[in-house]
Amino acid sequence: MQILIRLSVAALLVLIVLWVQTQLSQVSTIRPQFERIPEILPEQHEIKADKPMGSQSHPPSPSPSSARKKRPSISDLLPSTQKDTASSHWTIDSMLDTTQKRIDGVIVVSRLKFERPDWLRDELPDWRHAIYTRDDRRHALSLPKNKGKAGAVYLQYIIDHYHHFPATIVFLHNHRKPGHTEFRDYGNVAAVTLLRQDFVQRNGFANLRCTTGSSSDTECGDLIRPVPREGVQLTPIEREFAVVWERFFNNTDVPGTIATPYCGQFAVSREQVRKRSREEYIRYQQWVMETSLSDEQIEQLMWHIIFGKEAVYCPDTAQCFQNVYGL
Repeated sequence: MQILIRLSVAALLVLIVLWVQTQLSQVSTIRPQFERIPEILPEQHEIKADKPMGSQSHPPSPSPSSARKKRPSISDLLPSTQKDTASSHWTIDSMLDTTQKRIDGVIVVSRLKFERPDWLRDELPDWRHAIYTRDDRRHALSLPKNKGKAGAVYLQYIIDHYHHFPATIVFLHNHRKPGHTEFRDYGNVAAVTLLRQDFVQRNGFANLRCTTGSSSDTECGDLIRPVPREGVQLTPIEREFAVVWERFFNNTDVPGTIATPYCGQFAVSREQVRKRSREEYIRYQQWVMETSLSDEQIEQLMWHIIFGKEAVYCPDTAQCFQNVYGL
Protein backbone atom coordinates (compact mmCIF):
# COMPACT_ATOMS: atom_id res chain seq x y z
CA MET A 1 0.00 0.00 0.00
CA GLN A 2 2.79 2.40 0.88
CA ILE A 3 4.48 1.56 -2.40
CA LEU A 4 1.36 2.59 -4.33
CA ILE A 5 1.10 5.90 -2.45
CA ARG A 6 4.73 6.70 -3.16
CA LEU A 7 4.27 5.89 -6.86
CA SER A 8 1.19 8.16 -7.02
CA VAL A 9 3.05 11.06 -5.38
CA ALA A 10 5.97 10.62 -7.75
CA ALA A 11 3.65 10.62 -10.75
CA LEU A 12 1.93 13.78 -9.50
CA LEU A 13 5.26 15.52 -9.08
CA VAL A 14 6.22 14.56 -12.63
CA LEU A 15 2.95 16.02 -13.95
CA ILE A 16 3.49 19.27 -12.03
CA VAL A 17 7.01 19.63 -13.42
CA LEU A 18 5.75 19.05 -16.97
CA TRP A 19 2.95 21.66 -16.50
CA VAL A 20 5.39 24.27 -15.18
CA GLN A 21 7.69 23.70 -18.13
CA THR A 22 4.78 24.18 -20.51
CA GLN A 23 3.79 27.51 -18.91
CA LEU A 24 7.35 28.79 -19.01
CA SER A 25 7.56 27.91 -22.68
CA GLN A 26 4.40 29.94 -23.43
CA VAL A 27 5.71 32.96 -21.53
CA SER A 28 8.96 32.91 -23.49
CA THR A 29 6.94 32.81 -26.71
CA ILE A 30 4.80 35.94 -26.01
CA ARG A 31 7.48 37.93 -24.13
CA PRO A 32 8.86 39.59 -27.32
CA GLN A 33 5.38 40.99 -28.03
CA PHE A 34 5.27 42.76 -24.65
CA GLU A 35 8.79 44.09 -25.19
CA ARG A 36 7.58 45.77 -28.41
CA ILE A 37 4.78 47.73 -26.69
CA PRO A 38 6.98 50.76 -25.73
CA GLU A 39 7.97 51.01 -29.40
CA ILE A 40 4.37 50.94 -30.63
CA LEU A 41 2.59 53.14 -28.08
CA PRO A 42 4.28 56.50 -28.85
CA GLU A 43 3.33 56.26 -32.52
CA GLN A 44 -0.26 55.37 -31.69
CA HIS A 45 -0.43 58.22 -29.15
CA GLU A 46 0.71 60.74 -31.74
CA ILE A 47 -1.92 59.60 -34.23
CA LYS A 48 -4.71 59.86 -31.67
CA ALA A 49 -3.56 63.29 -30.51
CA ASP A 50 -3.17 64.52 -34.07
CA LYS A 51 -6.65 63.81 -35.33
CA PRO A 52 -8.71 65.93 -32.92
CA MET A 53 -6.28 68.83 -32.90
CA GLY A 54 -5.88 69.05 -36.67
CA SER A 55 -2.21 69.91 -36.18
CA GLN A 56 1.18 68.39 -36.81
CA SER A 57 2.21 65.55 -34.50
CA HIS A 58 4.33 66.25 -31.45
CA PRO A 59 6.17 63.93 -29.07
CA PRO A 60 3.86 62.61 -26.36
CA SER A 61 4.05 63.91 -22.83
CA PRO A 62 5.15 61.48 -20.14
CA SER A 63 1.77 61.73 -18.43
CA PRO A 64 -1.61 62.01 -20.23
CA SER A 65 -3.07 64.04 -17.36
CA SER A 66 -0.25 66.58 -17.48
CA ALA A 67 -0.57 66.79 -21.28
CA ARG A 68 -4.20 67.86 -20.98
CA LYS A 69 -3.28 70.73 -18.66
CA LYS A 70 -0.35 72.06 -20.71
CA ARG A 71 -1.12 75.16 -22.79
CA PRO A 72 0.36 75.00 -26.32
CA SER A 73 3.32 77.10 -27.31
CA ILE A 74 3.32 79.26 -30.45
CA SER A 75 4.71 76.35 -32.48
CA ASP A 76 1.71 74.26 -31.46
CA LEU A 77 -0.62 76.81 -33.04
CA LEU A 78 0.80 76.57 -36.55
CA PRO A 79 -1.69 75.35 -39.19
CA SER A 80 -2.10 71.76 -40.22
CA THR A 81 -1.69 70.72 -43.85
CA GLN A 82 -4.83 68.61 -43.45
CA LYS A 83 -8.30 70.12 -43.22
CA ASP A 84 -10.13 68.81 -40.16
CA THR A 85 -13.65 70.22 -40.15
CA ALA A 86 -14.71 67.64 -37.57
CA SER A 87 -12.34 68.96 -34.96
CA SER A 88 -13.80 70.59 -31.87
CA HIS A 89 -10.43 72.16 -30.99
CA TRP A 90 -10.06 75.47 -32.81
CA THR A 91 -6.93 77.58 -32.58
CA ILE A 92 -5.53 80.46 -34.56
CA ASP A 93 -4.02 79.37 -37.84
CA SER A 94 -1.10 80.95 -39.69
CA MET A 95 -0.55 83.28 -36.74
CA LEU A 96 2.96 84.34 -37.71
CA ASP A 97 2.99 83.52 -41.44
CA THR A 98 1.22 86.06 -43.65
CA THR A 99 1.99 84.11 -46.85
CA GLN A 100 -0.20 81.08 -46.17
CA LYS A 101 -3.50 82.93 -46.61
CA ARG A 102 -4.57 84.98 -49.60
CA ILE A 103 -5.88 87.76 -47.36
CA ASP A 104 -3.64 89.48 -44.83
CA GLY A 105 -6.34 89.46 -42.20
CA VAL A 106 -7.78 87.53 -39.28
CA ILE A 107 -11.32 86.92 -38.06
CA VAL A 108 -11.60 86.86 -34.27
CA VAL A 109 -14.59 84.95 -32.89
CA SER A 110 -15.90 84.12 -29.44
CA ARG A 111 -17.61 80.80 -28.82
CA LEU A 112 -18.78 78.41 -26.12
CA LYS A 113 -17.31 74.92 -26.23
CA PHE A 114 -20.49 73.34 -27.59
CA GLU A 115 -20.75 75.86 -30.46
CA ARG A 116 -19.37 75.05 -33.90
CA PRO A 117 -17.59 77.73 -35.95
CA ASP A 118 -17.07 75.49 -39.00
CA TRP A 119 -18.72 78.08 -41.26
CA LEU A 120 -15.64 80.28 -40.86
CA ARG A 121 -13.24 77.72 -42.30
CA ASP A 122 -15.70 76.45 -44.90
CA GLU A 123 -17.00 79.77 -46.24
CA LEU A 124 -14.20 82.23 -45.43
CA PRO A 125 -11.09 80.10 -46.07
CA ASP A 126 -8.91 82.96 -47.33
CA TRP A 127 -8.83 84.55 -43.88
CA ARG A 128 -6.96 83.38 -40.84
CA HIS A 129 -9.15 82.51 -37.87
CA ALA A 130 -8.78 83.01 -34.13
CA ILE A 131 -11.57 81.19 -32.32
CA TYR A 132 -11.57 81.73 -28.55
CA THR A 133 -13.42 79.29 -26.29
CA ARG A 134 -14.80 81.28 -23.36
CA ASP A 135 -15.82 78.41 -21.05
CA ASP A 136 -12.93 75.93 -21.33
CA ARG A 137 -9.38 76.82 -20.29
CA ARG A 138 -8.03 73.63 -21.86
CA HIS A 139 -8.31 75.19 -25.32
CA ALA A 140 -5.29 76.97 -26.73
CA LEU A 141 -7.20 80.23 -27.08
CA SER A 142 -9.32 80.93 -24.00
CA LEU A 143 -10.15 83.48 -21.30
CA PRO A 144 -9.03 83.72 -17.66
CA LYS A 145 -12.71 83.23 -16.81
CA ASN A 146 -15.97 83.16 -18.71
CA LYS A 147 -17.02 86.78 -18.40
CA GLY A 148 -17.76 89.62 -20.77
CA LYS A 149 -18.87 87.55 -23.76
CA ALA A 150 -17.40 88.69 -27.08
CA GLY A 151 -15.93 91.91 -25.66
CA ALA A 152 -13.56 90.03 -23.37
CA VAL A 153 -12.47 87.82 -26.27
CA TYR A 154 -11.73 90.83 -28.48
CA LEU A 155 -9.52 92.32 -25.79
CA GLN A 156 -7.83 88.98 -25.09
CA TYR A 157 -6.92 88.54 -28.75
CA ILE A 158 -5.34 91.99 -28.83
CA ILE A 159 -3.37 91.28 -25.65
CA ASP A 160 -2.25 87.82 -26.80
CA HIS A 161 -1.17 88.79 -30.32
CA TYR A 162 -0.26 92.47 -30.02
CA HIS A 163 3.07 91.99 -31.80
CA HIS A 164 1.74 89.69 -34.54
CA PHE A 165 -1.32 91.44 -36.02
CA PRO A 166 -2.20 91.05 -39.69
CA ALA A 167 -3.18 94.16 -41.64
CA THR A 168 -6.93 93.80 -41.02
CA ILE A 169 -8.65 92.41 -37.92
CA VAL A 170 -12.37 91.55 -38.07
CA PHE A 171 -14.17 90.98 -34.77
CA LEU A 172 -17.31 88.84 -35.10
CA HIS A 173 -19.85 86.99 -33.02
CA ASN A 174 -19.98 83.25 -33.64
CA HIS A 175 -23.09 83.38 -35.81
CA ARG A 176 -23.21 82.92 -39.55
CA LYS A 177 -26.48 84.87 -39.75
CA PRO A 178 -26.96 87.00 -36.63
CA GLY A 179 -30.06 89.14 -36.38
CA HIS A 180 -28.01 92.36 -36.35
CA THR A 181 -26.20 91.83 -39.65
CA GLU A 182 -26.93 93.91 -42.73
CA PHE A 183 -27.28 90.86 -44.98
CA ARG A 184 -30.23 88.68 -44.06
CA ASP A 185 -29.57 85.75 -46.40
CA TYR A 186 -25.78 85.43 -46.10
CA GLY A 187 -25.11 87.23 -42.85
CA ASN A 188 -21.54 87.54 -41.69
CA VAL A 189 -20.20 85.64 -44.69
CA ALA A 190 -21.45 88.42 -46.97
CA ALA A 191 -20.29 91.16 -44.58
CA VAL A 192 -16.72 89.86 -44.50
CA THR A 193 -16.63 89.00 -48.22
CA LEU A 194 -17.83 92.47 -49.24
CA LEU A 195 -15.77 94.33 -46.65
CA ARG A 196 -13.56 96.95 -48.29
CA GLN A 197 -10.23 96.50 -46.58
CA ASP A 198 -8.85 99.62 -48.24
CA PHE A 199 -11.46 101.66 -46.35
CA VAL A 200 -10.54 99.91 -43.09
CA GLN A 201 -6.91 100.85 -43.65
CA ARG A 202 -7.78 104.50 -44.42
CA ASN A 203 -10.39 104.95 -41.70
CA GLY A 204 -8.84 102.71 -39.05
CA PHE A 205 -12.26 101.48 -37.86
CA ALA A 206 -15.34 100.22 -39.66
CA ASN A 207 -18.55 99.28 -37.88
CA LEU A 208 -20.12 96.36 -39.78
CA ARG A 209 -23.55 97.82 -39.06
CA CYS A 210 -24.70 100.77 -41.19
CA THR A 211 -28.39 101.00 -40.34
CA THR A 212 -29.14 102.37 -36.89
CA GLY A 213 -32.07 100.17 -35.99
CA SER A 214 -33.14 102.98 -33.68
CA SER A 215 -36.54 104.40 -32.88
CA SER A 216 -37.74 107.68 -34.35
CA ASP A 217 -36.83 109.69 -31.27
CA THR A 218 -33.15 108.78 -31.43
CA GLU A 219 -30.70 109.56 -34.19
CA CYS A 220 -28.24 106.74 -33.86
CA GLY A 221 -28.41 103.16 -32.63
CA ASP A 222 -27.27 102.56 -29.09
CA LEU A 223 -27.25 105.70 -26.96
CA ILE A 224 -25.54 106.11 -23.61
CA ARG A 225 -26.21 109.37 -21.76
CA PRO A 226 -24.24 109.27 -18.51
CA VAL A 227 -25.12 112.81 -17.45
CA PRO A 228 -28.01 112.90 -14.90
CA ARG A 229 -31.22 114.32 -16.37
CA GLU A 230 -34.36 115.36 -14.55
CA GLY A 231 -37.02 112.68 -14.58
CA VAL A 232 -34.78 110.10 -16.30
CA GLN A 233 -33.36 107.10 -14.47
CA LEU A 234 -29.85 106.19 -15.52
CA THR A 235 -29.04 102.65 -16.58
CA PRO A 236 -26.36 100.70 -14.69
CA ILE A 237 -23.76 101.36 -17.39
CA GLU A 238 -24.66 105.06 -17.43
CA ARG A 239 -24.30 105.30 -13.65
CA GLU A 240 -20.83 103.76 -13.79
CA PHE A 241 -19.77 105.38 -17.03
CA ALA A 242 -17.82 108.23 -15.48
CA VAL A 243 -15.67 105.78 -13.51
CA VAL A 244 -15.19 103.59 -16.58
CA TRP A 245 -14.27 106.56 -18.76
CA GLU A 246 -11.66 107.77 -16.30
CA ARG A 247 -10.17 104.29 -15.93
CA PHE A 248 -10.02 103.74 -19.69
CA PHE A 249 -8.87 107.17 -20.85
CA ASN A 250 -7.29 108.75 -17.77
CA ASN A 251 -9.49 111.85 -17.84
CA THR A 252 -12.79 113.03 -16.40
CA ASP A 253 -14.06 114.84 -19.50
CA VAL A 254 -17.01 112.48 -19.96
CA PRO A 255 -19.11 113.22 -23.07
CA GLY A 256 -22.82 113.82 -22.57
CA THR A 257 -23.78 111.34 -25.30
CA ILE A 258 -22.06 108.22 -26.64
CA ALA A 259 -23.67 106.63 -29.68
CA THR A 260 -23.04 104.36 -32.66
CA PRO A 261 -25.04 101.76 -34.59
CA TYR A 262 -24.57 98.71 -32.41
CA CYS A 263 -23.92 95.17 -33.51
CA GLY A 264 -20.73 94.39 -31.61
CA GLN A 265 -19.01 93.51 -34.90
CA PHE A 266 -16.39 95.67 -36.58
CA ALA A 267 -13.08 95.74 -38.45
CA VAL A 268 -9.93 97.62 -37.50
CA SER A 269 -6.52 98.13 -39.00
CA ARG A 270 -3.33 96.96 -37.34
CA GLU A 271 -2.04 100.53 -37.15
CA GLN A 272 -5.20 101.75 -35.44
CA VAL A 273 -5.06 99.05 -32.76
CA ARG A 274 -1.43 99.87 -32.04
CA LYS A 275 -2.19 103.54 -31.43
CA ARG A 276 -2.91 102.32 -27.91
CA SER A 277 -0.36 100.35 -25.94
CA ARG A 278 -0.76 96.73 -24.95
CA GLU A 279 -0.85 97.87 -21.32
CA GLU A 280 -3.97 99.92 -22.03
CA TYR A 281 -5.81 96.89 -23.39
CA ILE A 282 -4.70 94.92 -20.34
CA ARG A 283 -6.25 97.63 -18.17
CA TYR A 284 -9.51 97.39 -20.12
CA GLN A 285 -9.53 93.61 -19.71
CA GLN A 286 -8.91 93.88 -15.98
CA TRP A 287 -11.96 96.12 -15.69
CA VAL A 288 -14.04 93.54 -17.58
CA MET A 289 -12.93 90.76 -15.23
CA GLU A 290 -13.51 92.83 -12.08
CA THR A 291 -16.67 94.84 -12.78
CA SER A 292 -20.00 93.96 -11.21
CA LEU A 293 -21.86 94.87 -14.41
CA SER A 294 -23.60 92.07 -16.30
CA ASP A 295 -22.18 90.58 -19.51
CA GLU A 296 -24.86 92.38 -21.53
CA GLN A 297 -23.82 95.72 -20.02
CA ILE A 298 -20.14 94.98 -20.52
CA GLU A 299 -20.82 94.43 -24.21
CA GLN A 300 -21.57 98.15 -24.50
CA LEU A 301 -17.84 98.86 -24.48
CA MET A 302 -16.89 101.99 -26.40
CA TRP A 303 -15.21 100.22 -29.30
CA HIS A 304 -15.51 103.14 -31.72
CA ILE A 305 -13.94 105.48 -29.14
CA ILE A 306 -11.21 102.99 -28.22
CA PHE A 307 -10.31 102.81 -31.90
CA GLY A 308 -10.13 106.54 -32.49
CA LYS A 309 -13.61 107.79 -33.36
CA GLU A 310 -15.63 110.57 -31.78
CA ALA A 311 -18.14 109.81 -29.02
CA VAL A 312 -21.09 110.05 -31.42
CA TYR A 313 -20.06 108.09 -34.51
CA CYS A 314 -23.07 107.63 -36.80
CA PRO A 315 -22.10 107.85 -40.49
CA ASP A 316 -24.82 108.43 -43.04
CA THR A 317 -26.36 105.04 -43.86
CA ALA A 318 -25.94 105.26 -47.64
CA GLN A 319 -22.38 106.55 -47.29
CA CYS A 320 -21.60 103.76 -44.83
CA PHE A 321 -22.75 101.08 -47.27
CA GLN A 322 -20.62 102.62 -49.98
CA ASN A 323 -17.52 103.02 -47.81
CA VAL A 324 -17.66 99.73 -45.92
CA TYR A 325 -19.15 97.41 -48.55
CA GLY A 326 -18.83 99.23 -51.87
CA LEU A 327 -22.62 99.16 -52.35
